[in-house]
Amino acid sequence: MKNDKIRMLLVEDERTLADIIADTLGEREFDVTVAYDGAEGLRRFDACRPDVVVTDIMMPGMDGYTFAEALRRRSADVPILFLSARSAAEDVVRGFETGGNDYLRKPFAMSELVVRVRSLVGRSRAARPAAGVHYAVGRFQFDPERQTLADGVHVHPSVVRATFRLFENRVILISDSMMATGLEDGEYSLGGQAVTVRGNLATLHDGTIAGSATNLMDCVRSAVRMGIPLGQAVQAASTNPARALGIEHDYGSLEAGKLANVVLLDDELNIHTILLRGRML
Repeated sequence: MKNDKIRMLLVEDERTLADIIADTLGEREFDVTVAYDGAEGLRRFDACRPDVVVTDIMMPGMDGYTFAEALRRRSADVPILFLSARSAAEDVVRGFETGGNDYLRKPFAMSELVVRVRSLVGRSRAARPAAGVHYAVGRFQFDPERQTLADGVHVHPSVVRATFRLFENRVILISDSMMATGLEDGEYSLGGQAVTVRGNLATLHDGTIAGSATNLMDCVRSAVRMGIPLGQAVQAASTNPARALGIEHDYGSLEAGKLANVVLLDDELNIHTILLRGRML
């Protein structure tokens, strides 16, 4: 295992215990981020992207099981260790069923916690692709570390489908469009160069592709046409980017307490109605 610090997210509502664990592990080459309930734990996870998560079960608001289930929707890979006074067999079983990788009963020895966490992180790191490893689909190459895709010409629909399968809920649709998006076809400037815009494509005068004039809604439609399920395409344009930016508590999904920014579509994915903060535009 590498000698760099292990990034741990500790979710524990007993503040004194949480501080003791954080201080003790901090002296043993751990970098510990503490959250005192499940909702805060999700926010902290998105901000710090830890190597391992240690969570209590009996917490106010969002219990540890619900927290683990929500965390698994964000990451299928990060190890989760339950740390709880609940010691019945059914509690342990439920912990694993909700996405846990290990279960340690309270009271516990700090040395045992350290050994279990290091073991989880070691297995997790060993399962990651080695640096420099790429996935190949025909002539297309995927870099799982940088999460980039290069095909040398254009992105074929099969590559888009493969990308969604490989990276699941980490895919983010980005329009990367220039200022001419939505305007009439014609001559425009991009980065100080003269470009010709025709439809959703901007090219230099020699025909070289210079940029895109595609809006985000068109990206969603294109993804669906390429065979991506509608729900997954919408998630890649809403929930995933909100989570990546750390603003998922206000944006990205339809939940009580979030900003009511909504785009209603018809069966053909044409825009029917737009709501901005609950007001119809």
